[in-house]
This record gives sequence, structure tokens and C-alpha cells, in this order.
Amino acid sequence: MVRLIGLAAALILLAGCGGKKTTSVVTPGGTVTSTEDASGKTTTEYKGEHGELTTETTEQGSTAQIKDKEGNVTNVETGRGVDLAKAGIAIYPGASIDDEGKAAATATTGQSTITAAGMTTSDPPSKVLAWYEKQLKGAQKVTAPEGGMVMGQNDAGDKVIVTVGVEEGKTQIGVQVHKGE
Repeated sequence: MVRLIGLAAALILLAGCGGKKTTSVVTPGGTVTSTEDASGKTTTEYKGEHGELTTETTEQGSTAQIKDKEGNVTNVETGRGVDLAKAGIAIYPGASIDDEGKAAATATTGQSTITAAGMTTSDPPSKVLAWYEKQLKGAQKVTAPEGGMVMGQNDAGDKVIVTVGVEEGKTQIGVQVHKGE
């Protein structure tokens, strides 16, 4: 499964590069086929001894479905379609999701879903940590000179982890919501 997730990430990156209409490559482990349509959407499929992987990449983001040889399925979505509000946690007021949503992802396996996003704000880390601490039930906070972390649960009882730090003079926020764990 780990090999397929790594392959998924590589294929999502390659699929976004564009190129020919349809390309197929046969490897000792399987076959990879990539097709780009007129709208720029790229679909890449891998079928091999370890399972199957299908990715779709557009300007809005990417999706991947990974099926291992036992039939276990993991779905991954990245980009602007990832919504923290649907995951049960708000975006920090005034923060922007990094790179137009490219730093956001949702992965679903069986009954578990993890949603993660990276954000940037000009507010100090202490203010961000205090805001998220108020948003979470049973919040536990750890602080450091330039950031920290707060953990707790959203209203639905899902585990939420927020990390905050400073990079290049901006406050960086990382949010993870774990459902079904």
C-alpha cells in the first residue's frame, strides 16, 4: 500500500505536466497510461502486480484512487476542492490556504478520513493558537518561542491537530482533522 501511495504522488505530479494526448509505458511491475484531453485534464492509470491507481489532474487540483492487490481502496483529493469546513473546523479568520489550495488534501481509507491544509496569516502565532484553542473541545496546547501546537476535538468529536510556526516572517498554520479513528 505504501508503494502505491508513493506512486500516486509521483503520478499526480507527472500528470500535471501535460504533454501528449495518450502515452503508455510498460514496466516490469505494470502498465502506466496517461491521457490529456482538450480541457487540460490529465488522467493517469497504473495497473500492475501491486494493485491499481487512477489519478485525475485539473487546474483545480488532483484526485487519486488507489486499490491494492487485496482490494483495499484509498481515495486522495488535493487542491481547491478540499474544504476544512466540511471536515468540521474553520479556517483561521483572514488566513489564506497556501498556493490556491495546493497545500490541502483529503485521504479516505475505509471508515477513516484525514483532511489537512496549510495556511498563512500575518497574525502572531500566539493569537492563532489561542483562537484554535477556543474552537476545540478538550484542547491541549504546547507553545514554543515561535509557535506551537493545539490538539482537541471538533463539535463532531473528530481529532484535530493544529501546528503553528513562523517561516519567512509569516505565520504558517497546519491543520489536520482525523475522522473515524
